[in-house]
Amino acid sequence: MDAPRTDNPVFTRDRAKVIVLALLLAALGLGYYERREIPADDIPLGDLPSQIDSWETVSEEISLTPDGSCKLLERTYRNADGLEAHVRVQATYTRLGSLRDWSLAAMAEGWHAAAETIWHSDDGMMEARIERLVNEPNSQIALTWYTSARSQAASLRRAEMLGARDRLLGNTKPWASLYVVAPGSHEEMGREAVEDLASALGPSLRQIMAQSHPR
Repeated sequence: MDAPRTDNPVFTRDRAKVIVLALLLAALGLGYYERREIPADDIPLGDLPSQIDSWETVSEEISLTPDGSCKLLERTYRNADGLEAHVRVQATYTRLGSLRDWSLAAMAEGWHAAAETIWHSDDGMMEARIERLVNEPNSQIALTWYTSARSQAASLRRAEMLGARDRLLGNTKPWASLYVVAPGSHEEMGREAVEDLASALGPSLRQIMAQSHPR
């Protein structure tokens, strides 16, 4: 004799409603968190190394967005051969979308990506996007990387996915992006420059993120 069925359609529907409601509440909570403006002025981006091998800082500017939710470091390095590379670092406790994708911004100004690859640092701790951006007759090599204390990503979309996961798990660590640009007239030299700078700046930036906490 078959055992009597214990499934209750009403109970099953109610359980499904509870699950949907829980997901909606989680989404609303995440949305509320994303709308909060947590000041980022205490994130010490200026602590990133100003000298890296033969690269020395020749200019630097640190600023905040008007609402204070995102901090920006803009720094230019120059090496012994006179080659210059520009670095932008953004950091925020809230709203990953406030971290600008500088390559996309460049495309809005007439640049286009002639080539794109994913680069991994020698220690395996970084996965970054490297693009050769062209706006005839000029070209540049651009590296983009996003990181938090727990996660890293080569794209903003991936960072947002990881950030949502982290927040649902209770992680309130900040996120930051690293953007390194070098001239692309000599592609191999430009690529080597962005990789060298990213390899040195990445671990320091990750450490800053790990040690920073919202006030």
